[in-house]
Amino acid sequence: MQLTEHFTREEFERDGCVMPGEEVVETYRTLCSQLLEPIRLAFPEPLYITSGYRSLEVNQRIGGAPGSQHIATGSHAATDFYLEGYRVVMQPIFDWIRMSTLPFDQLILEHGKYGDVIHISWAKKVRRQALEGATFNQSAYQARYVAPIVEAT
Repeated sequence: MQLTEHFTREEFERDGCVMPGEEVVETYRTLCSQLLEPIRLAFPEPLYITSGYRSLEVNQRIGGAPGSQHIATGSHAATDFYLEGYRVVMQPIFDWIRMSTLPFDQLILEHGKYGDVIHISWAKKVRRQALEGATFNQSAYQARYVAPIVEAT
């Protein structure tokens, strides 16, 4: 099922979980349209989803945070991704996103054994929290400066 021009529902169900209900599907559609599509337009590289929706059981099994936004609802959703040309170092993408006006809730640059991955979430209540650390919560995340969204007057 096509969520937006460049993203399908199946890309967010790689962990073997099926998104429960249309409300969660709509939340991922919003995440795609408001966050992933603008990133893809700014960086014309293949964007690979490494993790999307997770059931509570899958999240526990892989060591995800207990309150992970990957356990999506109608109020929030998260995904992890990398861009083909930046697989090893995603810092430029992370910096562009955190300094943009994109309405992300949480943005995490995770450094792993095989390269970097970006975790990004959308929520009805936006915090614009940016963090950096090791994958799988192997080290504490460090806060990174985020430019606030300036409302037009």
